[in-house]
Amino acid sequence: KTGVITRNCLAAVQALFPDIDGYAQTVITREQARHIKPHPGHLTMALDRLHIKAEQAAMVGDHPLDIKTGKDAGVFAIGVLTGYSRREALEAAGADLILAAATDIPGILA
Repeated sequence: KTGVITRNCLAAVQALFPDIDGYAQTVITREQARHIKPHPGHLTMALDRLHIKAEQAAMVGDHPLDIKTGKDAGVFAIGVLTGYSRREALEAAGADLILAAATDIPGILA
């Protein structure tokens, strides 16, 4: 199961990724969340919607805030180097695993 949590608004998500619903079973934008990441409630809301326990989940992101969100929610935190942050920043945030590219994720989670 795949979910997306974002600090962006729904209009921005739909403009950048109009067919996101074909790839993710839940998408939670800033308007839908009481607390947004890095608050863990943003992620736990997605886990609840997906009917997944924290110990069965992974949070994937390219920013230290994504890693903090995952760690605070009790999930496995995966950093990817295809975005905003450098390896050192993701390591300092506590990433459990760092991948060179998001395209490596399916092989890791399978």
